[in-house]
Amino acid sequence: MGHLTMSPPWALSLMVLISVFVVSCKCEGYYTVVGSKLLRPNSEYHVSVSNLNVREPLRFRITLNNTRTGTPLASEDLSLGQGESRLVPFSIGDITEGDYSLTAEGLSGFIFKNESSLTFQSKSFSVFVQTDKAVYKPGDTVRFRVLVLDPNTKPLQKIDTVKVHITDGKNNRIKQWNDAKLVKGVFESELALSSAPVLGNWKINVEALGTKKTQEFEVDEYVLPKFEVSVESPGITTLKDGKVKAIVRAKYTYGKSVKGEATVSAYPDFNFHYVQPFERDVITRKTVPIDGKGSVEFDLRDEIKLQGDYTRNIVIEAVVEEELTGRKQNSSSKVKIYDRAYNMELVKSSEKFKPGLPFTAWLKATFQDGAPLQDDTNSVKVTQEFGWPNQNTTEHTYKLDKNGMAKLIIDTETSSDSISFRAEYLGATFYLGSISQGWVKYSAYVRAKVLTETPTINKDVTVDVSSTVPMKYFNYQVLGRGDVLIGGTIAVPDRMSHTFRFPASFAMVPRARLLVYFIHSDGQMISDFAEIEFASELQNFLKVQLSKTESKPGQDVDITISTNPDSYVGLLGVDQSVLLLKSGNDLTTGKVFDDLKTYEEAVYLQYRRKRFAPWRRFNYYDDFNDAGAVIMTNANEQPESVADYEYVAVEESIVPEHQLQEAESVPDTETNEADGSSPVKEGKIRREFPETWIWNNISDECFSGEKTITKKVPDTITSWMITGFSVSPVYGLGLTRQPRKLNVFLPFFVSTNLPYSVKRGEVVSIPIVVFNYMDSDQTAEVTFHNTEQEFEFADVENEVHENPKLELFRKKTVQVASNTGKTIPFMIKPSKLGHITIKVTATTQLAGDGVERQLLVEPEGLPQYVNKASFVDLRATPEVNNNFTVEIPKNAVPDSTRIEIAVIGDVLGSTIQNLDSLIRMPYGCGEQNMLNFVPNIVVLDYLKNTNQLTASIEDKAKKYMESGYQRELTYMHDDGSFSAFGKSDPKGSTWLTAFVARSFKQAADHISVDEKIIDKSLEWLSDQQSSNGSFPEVGKVSHTDMQGGSGQGIALTAYTLIAFLENKNLIPKYTNVINKALDYIVRNTEGLDDNYALAIAAYALQLADHSAKDFTLSQLDTKATTDEDQKWWNKPIPEADKKNPWYSKPNSVNVEMSAYGMLAFMEAGLDSDALPIMKWLISQRNDKGGFQSTQDTVVGLQALAKLAAKISSKNNDVTIVVTYNENQQKEMKINSENNMILQKFELPSSAKDIDIKATGRGFAVVSLGYKYNMNVTGEWPRFVLDPQVNKNSNQDYLHLTVCTNFVPTAGQNKSNMAVMEVGFPSGFTADSDTLPSLENTEYIKKVELKDGDTVVVMYFDSLDRNELCPTVSAFRTHKVAKQKPAPVVIYDYYDNSRIARQFYNGPAAGLCDICENEDCGNSCSIKSQKQRSPKEEATVMAKSGAVGITIGLQLIVAALLVRLFN
Repeated sequence: MGHLTMSPPWALSLMVLISVFVVSCKCEGYYTVVGSKLLRPNSEYHVSVSNLNVREPLRFRITLNNTRTGTPLASEDLSLGQGESRLVPFSIGDITEGDYSLTAEGLSGFIFKNESSLTFQSKSFSVFVQTDKAVYKPGDTVRFRVLVLDPNTKPLQKIDTVKVHITDGKNNRIKQWNDAKLVKGVFESELALSSAPVLGNWKINVEALGTKKTQEFEVDEYVLPKFEVSVESPGITTLKDGKVKAIVRAKYTYGKSVKGEATVSAYPDFNFHYVQPFERDVITRKTVPIDGKGSVEFDLRDEIKLQGDYTRNIVIEAVVEEELTGRKQNSSSKVKIYDRAYNMELVKSSEKFKPGLPFTAWLKATFQDGAPLQDDTNSVKVTQEFGWPNQNTTEHTYKLDKNGMAKLIIDTETSSDSISFRAEYLGATFYLGSISQGWVKYSAYVRAKVLTETPTINKDVTVDVSSTVPMKYFNYQVLGRGDVLIGGTIAVPDRMSHTFRFPASFAMVPRARLLVYFIHSDGQMISDFAEIEFASELQNFLKVQLSKTESKPGQDVDITISTNPDSYVGLLGVDQSVLLLKSGNDLTTGKVFDDLKTYEEAVYLQYRRKRFAPWRRFNYYDDFNDAGAVIMTNANEQPESVADYEYVAVEESIVPEHQLQEAESVPDTETNEADGSSPVKEGKIRREFPETWIWNNISDECFSGEKTITKKVPDTITSWMITGFSVSPVYGLGLTRQPRKLNVFLPFFVSTNLPYSVKRGEVVSIPIVVFNYMDSDQTAEVTFHNTEQEFEFADVENEVHENPKLELFRKKTVQVASNTGKTIPFMIKPSKLGHITIKVTATTQLAGDGVERQLLVEPEGLPQYVNKASFVDLRATPEVNNNFTVEIPKNAVPDSTRIEIAVIGDVLGSTIQNLDSLIRMPYGCGEQNMLNFVPNIVVLDYLKNTNQLTASIEDKAKKYMESGYQRELTYMHDDGSFSAFGKSDPKGSTWLTAFVARSFKQAADHISVDEKIIDKSLEWLSDQQSSNGSFPEVGKVSHTDMQGGSGQGIALTAYTLIAFLENKNLIPKYTNVINKALDYIVRNTEGLDDNYALAIAAYALQLADHSAKDFTLSQLDTKATTDEDQKWWNKPIPEADKKNPWYSKPNSVNVEMSAYGMLAFMEAGLDSDALPIMKWLISQRNDKGGFQSTQDTVVGLQALAKLAAKISSKNNDVTIVVTYNENQQKEMKINSENNMILQKFELPSSAKDIDIKATGRGFAVVSLGYKYNMNVTGEWPRFVLDPQVNKNSNQDYLHLTVCTNFVPTAGQNKSNMAVMEVGFPSGFTADSDTLPSLENTEYIKKVELKDGDTVVVMYFDSLDRNELCPTVSAFRTHKVAKQKPAPVVIYDYYDNSRIARQFYNGPAAGLCDICENEDCGNSCSIKSQKQRSPKEEATVMAKSGAVGITIGLQLIVAALLVRLFN
């Protein structure tokens, strides 16, 4: 008996035995103990123990140990007779990472003790994440499912909940679920993205039992492709062919051909990123027409510039432009150019041969496309070269069969380490590779060959075992997913081959590892190892059947699901266009089986081998190492170990270095498993165009496994791809084998394209497109309906003779060829304001369709909004009377006035109704975005405090908060600060950072907020504090009263202090910062003449409970303005602005300081003193329940909510009587049932004086809101505004320059943040391609589009007396004539008394400029009938220019020749 010494530490990676073998008696025979080298928590671990040929029974003790602590995990004793094997199971608990070993002891019959180290593998279950899409737009909803399954894909039984959180593209935590409940192993939820989230790769992070899983999805701005483009090159192209052909195919997602033009480019594929084809001048482009398909050829040598005679790739790119709409879609493909037309390869049964045993190999000859090479005439000569130490060759000649195959004769009776092969055919040589013997020389060999062609679970696998010497027995073990599954000893007395079977189980999927071995008479263990690949089959199944494969929009489709009973089913149906954009989101067989393979991979410090020389000795137990097993036996002793290893830290199985590098560089891709008589009634109106159609779960406890659900098909004309999964506690996971495809299509349909809006009195040409995909040409009668008389049909003759006629409809007849579309225009002149109905029907004798859209008709000019509100308090008096006056300027646009009375029984009622539209200004910067955020916090807290919170309001408010939170993170700097325009600003803003830190803390009670962000912001703020305790503004000044003004920095210091005080959990950390700020405020408030700064300071001192709080509050109180039962504070009006009418309107700064004053009084417990302030604040609100700007709305609502929560009552019983036009009345009642309902009714535009009479008990808010339009320059402008249409503008293109500057007054030389809104004439939309360059202009901080891209919004940090002149561009996208002037307005965001407006006329257009064909009649010139597009104009000009140049050159040459001959 021998003694097995312990190997060096690095032998862990090779799993060389670390064992001790002690013998106390002389016995004959052998034993083996085989286990997996991986040990994982919460799993089963099996050990195969065998008494091979020891005559007396052997008593074993098998133990699993924690070698770090020296304690056993589990132990099992067993006795085995001669030739007996047993599989010993161990149940492993929740072990942690450490050092573990497997120990085998012989207790009787054979005394020994062996120990082998095991590798800890943390993976004991699988986590999969499915999203409905792989890429989302801002504003989308991300739907996702998390599956937590055990190694057999069944729901993991050990846990009921998991932790889930989502991070954005900057790794900010956006939302989290700390106790996500699993239903049959599945958690399902969603996240609504904001309208401006952080773009990039977002992550869904899952944590279960300490294991983390991440799934990425992309957030980007995109437009779904309406059609698909593919590029292919038919057949095989060789360099000898000289040319390569490219076929470009384009089809709509609903399957029909696209007609248009394809621009095709070709160039060599460069492997090195620093070689750019553009710099090498090797791109060749050609343009070809396409009607579903188009083709083009390129010369390989002359056009693509290929040199040399070796195989390489070229890239062919195609951009297809659709003829009808001009939409473009691109695709590319790599085409391999071969040096020869065919290929040969060696198909081996194994990578290694065993000397003396048959080895099967085939020669496979194919064309380069994989088709078999069939040649009855010519032979293939194959040469075998025997490597070191023989160095000799043999040759054989073969004929190919009909499959292009030839079975090779291979001589394995050799002592060479390797045999290499090469083939010669028709003068060409092919190197086929080699096979090797292995590093260890044995006295005998055994080979295990799997005979079953396609191993399948629940069926037997047949294995042939052959040996070079007679065997008495052999042992086998099958390992799957890092565990020994079955094993045994099979007696084969003196036989050299034997066939046996074993049952295949799902635990062997996707790959099992078979070990076969016996002990030779000289004591050597002779072994072989084989991998068994199983078909990708799961135990469960899911069948999805559709009641139809083609459908029309709006029809019902039955979806029948069939699976095992008691399964959880998740269905997904997405627009094929989404998958064309990006895939990888769905759960696929490829993903599942790739994950199952990781169960057999170790995670530990790897070793990377250097190159081996043939003389190095190698491990006898290579087959066991390759199978992922450890073996303990008394057969041949361990050889010396192989030296020269390098350490590499990876998380993979043992792989060569180059494979590691390849694995790191290859992106995570996913396998795509999809293949691919009387007129009809008018079609329904198509309005539903989702990207995700189906996201359904079936999780019923008693689900039978069969269910049919009915879904309404959306209106998108496309193909829907439907997939699903099923999870059963008994059978595990099942997936749909192939996606089900539903084609949604109409063979004949109508569409239209409307402008965002037009002005009353303008004439617009409405294009109606009729598509005919029927087999024959169709004559369609198109009817444009005018049943409601909301517009007039316009005619050129009517324009000339001014003779309009009444028409209820107008009809046109059009011929539409098969598989084409035709456009028919109708000119209309809207006569009513608001949304008018555009209804069109088209019918043929075989088909019909209809479409109905709404067109917004607006009055000319800019809308002006006025809101007057009153707080009716009946708690102490039985009756209250009030009066409102409607004041409409005489020069307002006629018929543009709209008057409305609104009543509600709750102070915050109108705010709650309009959470998404509290102000009318845009909010595109970091501070203004908080309007999406803070009011929702105020509302939730208020409704909770008054016991009025409902689930629907809570969901709505949280949705807006989450959206605002996501959007605000886009304005964060890396140092934790925030600024108005994020990283485009050089520094963070003290003001905005304090605002965000304060608001995020308030929001943390309602949504997931990353606390680290708040703390980092406060740390940044503390770093900005001056030595005197103040907080200066280190960033841009956007709000002068807050960030500067005459308050010596007190306002900003107090504002920042409030952020620290409201983060109560962090007060101990920042005590010194807080105290310094308090001292600074107290030192500087006495005698302070800035009401704004004093109001914020008073509130901050009340919050801090400072000793100076009462003195400061009384100081503030003396500066208040009172009028009857109202009280407020206001900013002094400069003498030069005393007559400025804007100062008589609600003012943002006045509201803000009054709200702070109200908060200070309430914090001091003086609620009765706060009530008059509340009444004034209510009178300043707009009709939406907000105020004018951001800060006044945020602080104003906080103040109102705080007092309203204290005086709120459910016992309201109020009757409001509204009297107008002397004797007309309207009565409204408020009670506990409708307290939160905003009651509105519209008054006639003639109403002037409105009397309000309120009786009953409780209180209510009554408001009068009215609007009117102005189309003249604004009065008392505080900005110079000069819009000028540039000379290069025409009827199809507008180039506009708007010059502006601030008009200074006493002490006011600069504005706050200013916003300019440039409106375009009807029919024009912004040229989005010019916006990036506009945004890169130094003085413009941000550019946005609104109202269907018809208005450009530009943000400026501030404006002074220096003139700035931004330029904007727009294209005509809709034909509109008689356009009204377009408005331009600029205003100070934080002081609404500073505003200016102007109007300009765009390029003039008459009816002759927009009419087409017969609509033009005889009154228009030929030029008017055939309108040229800008592209056509440019082409004509270019051609005429070229002609001019050519003639000029000819004249010069002629003159020179004449002079020369003279």
